Amino acid sequence: MHSIRFVGLVTAVFALGFCGAAAAQDDPAFGKVAKHKTMALDELAGRTGEWLASSTLEQAQRDKVLAALKKEPLPATGTETLARFCEALAEADVRVKDLLEVTSRPVDPTKLYSAAWLADASTHPLLKDNLRLVYGRWLCQERLFDEAAENLSGIAVENSIDPASLYFYQSVAYHRLLDKKRGLESIEKLLQDVQDTPRRYASLAVLMVDDLSGLKDDSLDHISRRMEDVERRLDLGRAGKRVRTVEDGIVKSLDKLIEELEKQQQQCAAAGGTLQPTQPAPQSRILAGQGPGNVDKKNVAATKSWGDLPPKKREEALQQIPKSFPSHYRDIIEQYFRRSTQESETPQK
Repeated sequence: MHSIRFVGLVTAVFALGFCGAAAAQDDPAFGKVAKHKTMALDELAGRTGEWLASSTLEQAQRDKVLAALKKEPLPATGTETLARFCEALAEADVRVKDLLEVTSRPVDPTKLYSAAWLADASTHPLLKDNLRLVYGRWLCQERLFDEAAENLSGIAVENSIDPASLYFYQSVAYHRLLDKKRGLESIEKLLQDVQDTPRRYASLAVLMVDDLSGLKDDSLDHISRRMEDVERRLDLGRAGKRVRTVEDGIVKSLDKLIEELEKQQQQCAAAGGTLQPTQPAPQSRILAGQGPGNVDKKNVAATKSWGDLPPKKREEALQQIPKSFPSHYRDIIEQYFRRSTQESETPQK
């Protein structure tokens, strides 16, 4: 549904010449100096050695971890360095091994892995922050954006082996949750504060900036995206209180939008005119107005959910939308009605 916007954004990225990637480089002439970059392997080995020295691991296990970290071929990117670190830790810690196994396969939303041990104060910050990044990245890739945002927030970038991935996946999670403020903040850090941001991250970040910057609260675009978010949650078995809260917000936004359309009709009728048609007349002739333009008040906000809206009222609400917006939005909302009706017939968790 957003294909037209996406094509336009892709065109903009190429026109900008991947300006995001360029902006992330040191540029003293313009006062821009990137603060972060992929942790060098020597630094990582040194910090890992400090942790090992304070751990209860046997010397043989410590040597095994460091050997796995420095084996050939050496990692060339931040993603590879992070993966090497995790693989080395898995040699000595079964919890890390379990986490890597979980994140190597598709998610089972009904039985999420418990990463509570990563929040334990006794877990070394180097382990905690980088393993939370690995887990949060996987959650993001599996479309569990609420859980991803929760796991990725609070990670100290100073401890992060791969700062570009940290900011990128934070940005993706906030973007998909329509969290405009935090999304734009994360994207800015990705483009301005990281030296070696991969080009693919930078180009997608520019897309997200343009997309979030133009998103207006309670617009039909904003409403349709929240409907998509509800569908995503239902696909993942998330049919509880949080979904109801999102649905209530959609109902209120649609109610507000319909009221604005009614006011426009009433103002036009009071002025003795008619609303401009969204489609051209079939013939070149003067069209007369049909009636005063008054419509019945919609009691949408009083309904429990869209699935409970009576068919007659539902159709009246749908008829209002194409008068001022593209016709394909009607299909989107109709699909949402059908999906919400199915959800209302399913026992809630």
